[in-house]
Amino acid sequence: MKLNHSIMSHHEIIPQLDQLVQDFMLQTSVMNLATTVQDEPYCATCYYAYEPIHHWLVFKSEFDTQHIENALKNPKVAGTIVPDKLDKLMVKGIQFNGLFKQTDSRTEHIAEDVYISKFPIASLFRGRLWYIELTKLKYTDNTPIIGKKIIWER
Repeated sequence: MKLNHSIMSHHEIIPQLDQLVQDFMLQTSVMNLATTVQDEPYCATCYYAYEPIHHWLVFKSEFDTQHIENALKNPKVAGTIVPDKLDKLMVKGIQFNGLFKQTDSRTEHIAEDVYISKFPIASLFRGRLWYIELTKLKYTDNTPIIGKKIIWER
C-alpha cells in the first residue's frame, strides 16, 4: 500500500487520530453507511478500506444504487463500523460522520491503492471507488482491558 500520497493543502492540518482507532479501522472490513434525502433515511452495508493519511473510508459501489444516489444529493453521511467477528458480551466499534466524495484525478490513485491492496478481488467487479472524508467519530471499546471511548473531530 502506497501511503506517501498527499493531496492536503499546505494550510490544512488534520488532527492526529489515536493509533488504537486507526488499527481497528485497518483490521475491519465492513461499514454500515447511512444517507438521507428529504428526511428519508437509507442504510447500506459496504466493504471499505481505511486511508490513514487523509482519514478516508474508501469503498466501491455502482452509480445507480440508492446510497450513492442519496449521497450525491446530500453528501453529509454517517455510519458505523463493528468488528468482523462480533462478541456479544463486548461492545466495540465506531460511529462516524463524514462527507461523501467522488474520486477525481487527484484522489483516484490514492483510493485505488488503498482499496485494491485490501481487496485485490475487487478489481474484477463492476462499480467505481468513492470515499468518505471523516469529520467526526466516536470509538467505543468496552472490553475489560481497554474499556474506553475516544472522540475525534477534523
